[in-house]
Amino acid sequence: AEKPEGDFISYHWEKPSTKEVRPKISFVKGFPQWGWMIGAGVYTDDIEPVIASMEAAAKKEMWKDLFRLGFTLTVILVLALAVCFRLSRYFKRQLDLFLHFFKEAATGGRPIATEQIFLREFQLLGQSANSMLDDRKKAEDGLRESEERFQSLFSNMAEGVAMHELILDESGKPVDYLIVDINPQ
Repeated sequence: AEKPEGDFISYHWEKPSTKEVRPKISFVKGFPQWGWMIGAGVYTDDIEPVIASMEAAAKKEMWKDLFRLGFTLTVILVLALAVCFRLSRYFKRQLDLFLHFFKEAATGGRPIATEQIFLREFQLLGQSANSMLDDRKKAEDGLRESEERFQSLFSNMAEGVAMHELILDESGKPVDYLIVDINPQ
């Protein structure tokens, strides 16, 4: 009671309703200017059931909140997984366009349909791949024309010409030759 802000005290006192001495907690504050000491208390056996019921209610509410939080997190996780799944399917389709293109490019192939590609980076890759395919086709056409010109010259020469390939031993010395082509003359 002498503390300026007051304080709690624990003691045992006779309970009026049962005439038994029971534990009690009181808050006491002194007012020295008046010479008074004022306090209010409660018997702990009266508040323990209230505290127990409040604790049970708080635990019940905590479990409800945990369930709601768990449910919310589960929904968020499922939505995130669904979005990731859709994105992975989307990227897989975009990459499948390239894989299909490169498989076909080995045998001539067709250009990538860049209008089916939605990501700018993939569109640029597709345009670059199409450009490489065009360059390859031009090179193959040029090689074919050159080959046709050579064959025409080779076949129509006035002199007889034979082309041969050297056969080398393990040390790299020529040991024989193989006739590869010969013109009609």
